[in-house]
Amino acid sequence: MTTDSTNFQILTSDFEQAFPTEYRYARVDAITQDGKDFKIDPKYKDDGDLAALRDFLGKVTSAAPKPLSKDLLTALKKNLTVLSDTWSDVFNAQQRRDALQVVQGKVTAQYTSNTGVLVIKGEKIGALYTFLDPPKK
Repeated sequence: MTTDSTNFQILTSDFEQAFPTEYRYARVDAITQDGKDFKIDPKYKDDGDLAALRDFLGKVTSAAPKPLSKDLLTALKKNLTVLSDTWSDVFNAQQRRDALQVVQGKVTAQYTSNTGVLVIKGEKIGALYTFLDPPKK
């Protein structure tokens, strides 16, 4: 199963809701399948809201190849465990991406503005070139 950058933010939000930090690994361990759906082990209980996990597993089930197999369940659990292990890196990368988008917006605004810093500096550089190498008459 793959995701593109457009859906990445949705995936990270869904993952955080379905696997809160205090229950993350226990919830991964509680995932089962019955050949047609990924489910939560009916014996599993925690103090959190399991509705987000059920919704997440429904999305994963709809995207997974059918019929579901034990190998696919093993791969899902392994991938979710790796994601859990590296979640702080994913979260930090998303924050960096958001910050870079803000910077890109500011640079683009300056670049396209008639009074932007880049335009003013460009005019001064042009004037400096003219001063150093005046046009020949």
